[in-house]
Amino acid sequence: MTMLPEIDPETDDWSKRDPAIAFHLIDRYADNWSHAGVLMERWARQWVKANPEKENDRS
Repeated sequence: MTMLPEIDPETDDWSKRDPAIAFHLIDRYADNWSHAGVLMERWARQWVKANPEKENDRS
């Protein structure tokens, strides 16, 4: 099993995180459900901005 990287969720460059890795990192670092929502939103916005061709990709 691959080990997840250690990150600072408040300053990480989420645009470089694969969706599956982002999910696990958010699960690890979120303090509560509200914080998980903030981190998910941060990841989603940065991911779409950095990967516009994947915005509508549902695969």
